Amino acid sequence: DLYCILHIAYLNTFNIIVSQKETMTTSLDDMPYNNFQLMEALASLTPFEGTGINADCAHIHGFNSGTTPGSFFKANHELSMLQKITARRVLDYMELRSNPDAPSEASLLEKAAEFHRQNGNILNLLTRIQSQSPSMALAAEFKRASPSKGDIAPNLDAGDQATLYAQAGAVTISVLTEEHWFKGSLDDLTKARKQTTEWAKGAGAGAG
Repeated sequence: DLYCILHIAYLNTFNIIVSQKETMTTSLDDMPYNNFQLMEALASLTPFEGTGINADCAHIHGFNSGTTPGSFFKANHELSMLQKITARRVLDYMELRSNPDAPSEASLLEKAAEFHRQNGNILNLLTRIQSQSPSMALAAEFKRASPSKGDIAPNLDAGDQATLYAQAGAVTISVLTEEHWFKGSLDDLTKARKQTTEWAKGAGAGAG
């Protein structure tokens, strides 16, 4: 299922791992959505097919997921922080899509194609990791804040930090773009890509 694949890719790419036992320093009082809306958003990621939930997406729905549309969650299920983050991303995206001034999919694809022409095509993560064999492949992460720790480095520049990571030997760099709890943006991802690519060209290392 495409929604499931995109969701798993989102989790794996941005490495959002949050322990429920940690004290969440970011307040949820400002959450614009109620629990029912959050649960519905999570349910929308896994349309039912056949007899129940796609097994690859069961983690989205939490412990003891049901097998009918009315029982995605057990009674009185308390959403984990990871589920709340995921659900809010879905709802924020839906709100953006409903905005008549939002860019069309076609314009976004055109913009992405132009970006790739100027900065190089998307690199294959597995190929990049395997290219380091038999040495270890170093992965670095950029984030300004987290739900458990609060502010870490809110004024950090994504492009500059990503370049430092690359200079230190990072093969891949994770950039947190979620804006509410991690205080990131898509601009951070763009800056990191552009500046590491420029650094790589200057260092004679090929694409960044």
